[in-house]
Order: sequence, then C-alpha cells, then structure tokens
Amino acid sequence: MARYGALIAAGAGEGFAEAMPAIIDSAKSAVAARRAEPGRDLVSDLIRVQDEGGDRLSDVETVSLVWNIVLAGQTPTNLIANAVAELPARPEQLAALRSNPALMPGAVEELMRWCGHQLLSMPRFTREDVEFGGTVIGKGEPVTAAIAAANRDPRAFSEPDILDVARPQNGAGQLGFGHGPHFCLGAGIARVQTQVALEALLSRYPGLALAVEPDDLDRAPDPGTWRLRSLPVTL
Repeated sequence: MARYGALIAAGAGEGFAEAMPAIIDSAKSAVAARRAEPGRDLVSDLIRVQDEGGDRLSDVETVSLVWNIVLAGQTPTNLIANAVAELPARPEQLAALRSNPALMPGAVEELMRWCGHQLLSMPRFTREDVEFGGTVIGKGEPVTAAIAAANRDPRAFSEPDILDVARPQNGAGQLGFGHGPHFCLGAGIARVQTQVALEALLSRYPGLALAVEPDDLDRAPDPGTWRLRSLPVTL
C-alpha cells in the first residue's frame, strides 16, 4: 500500500482516482487478515475495538482508518511548504522565529491556523432532518465544516487576519487537526516534523526567500485544500 503514498499526497488527478480502488482493497485485505489471525498491532486493536464497542466503529470506518494511517503524512508536507511560502513575505515574523527559537512550537500552531492545507472537513450526511442556525438541513444532505473560516473566527482569535508567531494563545483552538472523535491521530508527529523542518531550514539557510511572487505560486486545483504543486525558492 505504501507505493501509493505519492498519489495520495497529490490529492487529485487521474492517478489518484485510479489508485483508490486498489488502496481500499489493500486495506480490506489487511483487516481480513488480522480478523482471521489477530496480533499485537494497530489493525488488530482496531478490530478489537470494533468487536467490543458495538457501533463505535463500522466496517467502512475500520478500513478507512487503516489506509489513512498507512498513507497519511500530507499535513506536515503541505504545512511546511505553505509556511515557507508565507514567512518570507512577513520579514518581522521570520526575524522573530530566527531570533527566538522558543517561539517555534506556538508558531506551528499559528501557522496551522493561518495556512493549514485543509480548508474543508470531510463531508458527513445527515441521518434525519436537522435545524442548525435557523436553517433546516434535510435528511441525507451532505454537510461540511469550513475549517479555514473557523480558524479566522474573531470570536476565537484576536486579529484573526494577522499571522502572529508570538500570538499569546499560540493558535490554541485551531481546528487544522480536527476535533473530538475525529481529531487527527498523527497530530503529535505532524507538529514535531513541522517544527524540526522549519527550525532546520531557518537556521541553515539565512537567505531563504521565494524565487517568484506569492501570486505566481502554482497551487493544486482542489477547492477543499490549499496545497502547492511546487515551491521555487532561493537559498
């Protein structure tokens, strides 16, 4: 399944669409194998939760978790790229990070709030008619949350349209990694990877800068994400 990682990271395109059936079949095979012969591994643990927890996990959710866990990793990849694209345009923020590396953990949260790649949540479908905010959503309708809008909510963040790597709350409350039962399983390692990568880039390349104007950057044509297809820089 790991051979499909690059296609998943691309997030769109003919290769991505063609790979999905094989990816799902591989995950189904992994679940079936561990259901027949349980072991001391994550897939077996998921199956045990499913068997013991009633409706906590469906068959579809278990299979989805398996292939997502194996092929995940696009969050730090895209966040690092977006951060490198954003910081040079704000010299005072870049200088603050270079002069005070202790800001980096909070800066990662703020960057996730500011330029995280996931703009929309995965759609869910209503199981019955629901009224929300004075609007009735009919049974079976798709519902998605605008993560980017929530991360710019002035009720949650003061001056939300400003990138501030020293933000007092350090971006606390940003929803780039989800929330509740759907909180990202890999959030911890994604944070560490982003922090380590940015610290290394900023310390090793003091002249790091974009090689093109920000408006000329080539972004993927996926309306649900904000991802770069390339990132030309000068070192």
